[in-house]
Amino acid sequence: MSADVWKELKPSGADLSWKAICEALGTEFREHNSIRGASGIEHSVQAIGVDDAPKRLLVVSAEFNPRVAALMRIDIQTTMPGTRVLVARPVPIDIAHVARKLFTTAAGLIDFQKIIEFKNDITTNPDETINEKYAPIIVSVLNSITSTPVPPLSFALQLIQQSSMLNWEKLIKGDSDAGLKFQNAVVDILSLDNLAADIQHGICPIPTYEFNESDWDLFGEGGDAEAAAQRLKELNVHQYFFPPADTLALGMVDRGLASTDEVATATNLAETEGHHVAKSALVPDAHTVPDILEELKSKGYMAEGEFSYELTPSGEVVRKSLKVRPSEGLLSKLISKLNFNIDLSSKDLAMLGRSKGEDKS
Repeated sequence: MSADVWKELKPSGADLSWKAICEALGTEFREHNSIRGASGIEHSVQAIGVDDAPKRLLVVSAEFNPRVAALMRIDIQTTMPGTRVLVARPVPIDIAHVARKLFTTAAGLIDFQKIIEFKNDITTNPDETINEKYAPIIVSVLNSITSTPVPPLSFALQLIQQSSMLNWEKLIKGDSDAGLKFQNAVVDILSLDNLAADIQHGICPIPTYEFNESDWDLFGEGGDAEAAAQRLKELNVHQYFFPPADTLALGMVDRGLASTDEVATATNLAETEGHHVAKSALVPDAHTVPDILEELKSKGYMAEGEFSYELTPSGEVVRKSLKVRPSEGLLSKLISKLNFNIDLSSKDLAMLGRSKGEDKS
């Protein structure tokens, strides 16, 4: 690109303020760049948010790896037995998100004509076409990269980690021509789920790559905390910390906890872990778990099988849109914790059985 074009593409948005994020999530911002865990390790963090009354601690991780961020949470939690530690991790770039902007239709379908046009554009007259056709997308990517205050090394490692998920051997050594290889590469990129690892490990990713131009001002210094909280709800980040009771129940049923008692146990565990269960969104007039499940059934989101609840097609549509969103990390966290407790109880019973057998002998 020419110097003039580069100047035009320079992002103009304000830098993201972790103070704005912490306050939008109901905590008081504390400026820290590290926190010590029970292991003695000093963990790198972006910020800390404190909610004194319910004893919640929000840690904005500086780690590039979701698994390390999850282990960090456990390490910090061990030092604070009376406090519930919650971890969020900013994600400033997602190559699949960029590819979706470039190569999919409004309905989310792959547009192979757009792929061919893009390849022709960048190979024949890149300066002109980038300036005329792709500038808004480039500006959006640059805003996220330059305005999200993450360590440069963390950002670089995130990009490398995403790139490593591609099948490079197929793309480099395949027998197809260059055009078909490029199409295959795009299809591979579109299939990537960059938030899957965060969700799997039970932490909350903050996809700043989804921020629009006005978001940078909203989440900058002096932004409106209430409006920022609403925007985090739209991004499905706020729901990780304040899960609506009915969507939490729907997710639990989808994850296999299909009885009233199991859903109630999961709901109580969410509160114990520091996630404030909020008013229902789909069935706002229901408050208790049994009532919520019955209302979800009457609204057609669930059906009652022979032994437990199960999702209907309408319920599956709701869950399909939520499974890939940041708040889904809460469900993974709860399921992991419940399964761990079940496994531990089973082992205790087995050991107790063996001990009684030894006593009799």
